[in-house]
Amino acid sequence: MAEAIGLSSAVLTLASAAYKSCQTLHNAVDGVRSAHEQMLALSSDLEAFYLVLGSLQTVLQDETSAPVAVDHIMSSGLSKALDGSMEIFKKLTAIAASLRGQQNSASPGTLKKAKWMLKEKAIAELRNELMQCKITLNIAICVANE
Repeated sequence: MAEAIGLSSAVLTLASAAYKSCQTLHNAVDGVRSAHEQMLALSSDLEAFYLVLGSLQTVLQDETSAPVAVDHIMSSGLSKALDGSMEIFKKLTAIAASLRGQQNSASPGTLKKAKWMLKEKAIAELRNELMQCKITLNIAICVANE
């Protein structure tokens, strides 16, 4: 039982960190003034992921079900999904920061467009990875609520 509580605490800490990172990243992406279509879609994805992380936190903070829930949901790859989402958040944060820096630069239009196209491809790939993490977390929440 003590092992399950310790594991529950560790997962809750990881989920809390992911929740805060997702919120910070969502705010940063929302802050990009000249948001391209891809950035708007990313902002929407992050908002949905943020809500899933909030639901996961609620499930894990429920002291009556947390130890049992953690045992069930660990088999669905919860830690891997949370770790993966944290890595995605770091990469997206770097992209968002570089885009904010480009807003103020006087780069020629063609070079700026080429840089954006490379970032747009990276953002699309990261969005797909984030979607997979979100699916795993949703499954974990469903399992925990059974």
